[in-house]
Amino acid sequence: MLLYIHIPFCDSKCFYCAFNSYTDQFHLKQKYMEALTFQLKNEIDNYVKVHNYKIDTVFIGGGTPSTVNFTEYEEIFRLIQPFINSYTEITTEANPNSATIEWLTGMHNLGVNRVSFGVQSFNDEKLKVLGRSHNSKRAIKAIQDAKCIGFNSINC
Repeated sequence: MLLYIHIPFCDSKCFYCAFNSYTDQFHLKQKYMEALTFQLKNEIDNYVKVHNYKIDTVFIGGGTPSTVNFTEYEEIFRLIQPFINSYTEITTEANPNSATIEWLTGMHNLGVNRVSFGVQSFNDEKLKVLGRSHNSKRAIKAIQDAKCIGFNSINC
């Protein structure tokens, strides 16, 4: 079974992005995470437990999951814990600017074992054309931080 968790918040909206995301709704983050957790609990109680499913893959995407404090994910991980194992791939997307060492460490400690950075390019001119808020140095630092924290699976 696969679980996708959508986080619709972004620091900035890329002109090429067609995903449901918002740059002006940050005041709704806590309520959104509470509603998401409530819905996930219902899905687990009414579907996962009933059919005795195991979760093989978890993907936290968006939007930009790294715009939400890692502590807001704790209840989600508590809920899915009985249905995952050491082979479950748990991925989060992250923006190099908001994927701080604290955030990456917190997510890794929760059980995330793969991070997908929205880098798009390591060429600063191309990043400007794409409207990205980070530069190549910040992207490289985010990747190095993730590796130092213990992520063995990193993609861009």
